[in-house]
Amino acid sequence: MRALYLYIVLVYSLFSSCVDSSTKTQNIVEFEKNSPSQIVFDTLKHDFGTIVRGEKVAYAFRFTNKGGKPAFVKNVKAECGCTAVDFDKEAINPGHSGRINVVFDSEGYAGNTFKSVKIFTNASQEAVTLEIAVFVKVQDIIDN
Repeated sequence: MRALYLYIVLVYSLFSSCVDSSTKTQNIVEFEKNSPSQIVFDTLKHDFGTIVRGEKVAYAFRFTNKGGKPAFVKNVKAECGCTAVDFDKEAINPGHSGRINVVFDSEGYAGNTFKSVKIFTNASQEAVTLEIAVFVKVQDIIDN
């Protein structure tokens, strides 16, 4: 009789834990679906290395929406006119990726140069700052 009682308790425990587990999983899935958008960048900084004055260089900062709602870029602000920015205008669905293309024009620059771009999204009240670094080499021109 005691063995039968233990068997019943064991079987009940197994079924209870299975129900609780699936309920917990369902609650997590529902939370993820209802969570706000969340933009996560692969990197926030890029170093172009050494370039020659007058060159234009570009880099695509990639990001993923790890939230539960569509994410979109509302606005971008480049530090100066030497930096152009292009970005995905459409909403990025949960689990999908987007990109912010940053183009730096080195005309008029020499030496170590650092620029930043502020990204405003629906995922946060605060801007995300992307940074680029480059060493601009001035080519020596000798007239004979």
